[in-house]
Amino acid sequence: MDEHLFGFLLRRIAPLVVAPVGSLPPAGFQLRGVVRAGHTRARVVFSPDARRESGIGYEFTLTEDGVDAAIDWLRITVSAGVTPTGGVVDSHGNTVGDAAEHGFRPTGLNRTDDHNVFSLLSTLIHGGGSPWFEDEYTCAGFMLGPSGACRVYVRVAATGEVYGLQLPMEEADGTNVSGKAGSLPSVLGSLIDNGTLLTLPVVDTADDYCRIVYDLGDWI
Repeated sequence: MDEHLFGFLLRRIAPLVVAPVGSLPPAGFQLRGVVRAGHTRARVVFSPDARRESGIGYEFTLTEDGVDAAIDWLRITVSAGVTPTGGVVDSHGNTVGDAAEHGFRPTGLNRTDDHNVFSLLSTLIHGGGSPWFEDEYTCAGFMLGPSGACRVYVRVAATGEVYGLQLPMEEADGTNVSGKAGSLPSVLGSLIDNGTLLTLPVVDTADDYCRIVYDLGDWI
């Protein structure tokens, strides 16, 4: 799977990370993570509740025409509470099954227009085009965890290595972190460029989706 196709999946499915209209904290499934699973496949994981201590997910071999079909299939399958069978358990406690073995086909769904509506609004609000930092790094996915933790994966363009970045979403007193991540893209570019990233405190060395995870809490 090339960078363009994985980026397309991320942009299309990102809105599902927001809690739906209803009670808070939400009671239904929420998007927990989107990650690469090798060069040609991706995994999408949902958590059954707001604690995000575990999740259920499906692995896809995506094509250009299959991204929207995959998202619609996931919304139908996950909301029905279907648990993957014969899957694997990853380092985050997610049970992940093969989407094709559970009935996914890359065409024939795409029953709603909300993907296109979001794409239109996103372009009008944020502008189109590629991120300015893609010559330095690209986003290789994310995985939300309990206790307000957010793990973001980045692929360094110069080396192809994927690293995890642990970002706190809550302050020590339990309040939400807000308004501190706006400068993260430029800060991260500097950390990669001058080698400081590799000197940060290590959080995890056994994450299935990256080489090593660094603590970025002091930088946002």
